[in-house]
Amino acid sequence: MRRRWVRWLALTFGVLILLAVASFIPTLWLRDPGMTEVRGEYVTLYRGSQGQAALDVLQRADGDAARLIQRLELSGRPEVSVYVYDSQYVMASHKYGWLVPLIGLDWYIGDNRGTNVLLTSPARPGAAHDYATVRDAVSHELVHAYVSTMNPDVRLWLTEGMALHLTNGKPLPPGYAGGHYLPTFEQTQTGNPIEFNEIGGYDLAHTYIAYVERMHGWEKVLKLVRTGDYQGSLGVGEKEVYDAWTADLTHR
Repeated sequence: MRRRWVRWLALTFGVLILLAVASFIPTLWLRDPGMTEVRGEYVTLYRGSQGQAALDVLQRADGDAARLIQRLELSGRPEVSVYVYDSQYVMASHKYGWLVPLIGLDWYIGDNRGTNVLLTSPARPGAAHDYATVRDAVSHELVHAYVSTMNPDVRLWLTEGMALHLTNGKPLPPGYAGGHYLPTFEQTQTGNPIEFNEIGGYDLAHTYIAYVERMHGWEKVLKLVRTGDYQGSLGVGEKEVYDAWTADLTHR
């Protein structure tokens, strides 16, 4: 009887491992069958059945690309591909596999894999967004794609801060720090996008970049993004920058 239970547990464990591995199959490719290619001035678009919505995404991307390239002081024109999927689930599956989208991340509409941008169709924005916010999110993801050419290993806090600062970051209301949780220094080190969202990263990371720009200048911001070296880029340590930034938020 005991051996039977051991065999059953081993078989169950083996099946679960196989299912977990198989769930990552969609991450092996980005272009789904039936997707058509449209070449824009700055990006190449791949679209599913939501054709016109995808073309609106292309128009927005091409409209913002030149400004972003100039602002990031990139040499040349990075080749970026934008994949517009028919649903949030399909988009998320191509980034994290079949299982992760089942968590129900309504806010998760776009991402990047290097210079490949993955985006939900604006025509099916999900519960937390609308057509315009999904369409405009392509500019946010473009920044991530461009920043990945500057530093493939850039920290999440910095790349999200840059994307929000240059595109869709919202101004904080007066007295924000007095009534909202501010992440700890350790929490700003996270590489987990779910935790980043939970600590208020999408509300705050752009204010961090704005603070560094105000105190040290844009050239130093770009150097920091390229190197990740606070001392070499700004002349101060990362903890010191964090302390000064949170103090600035608190005294607004």
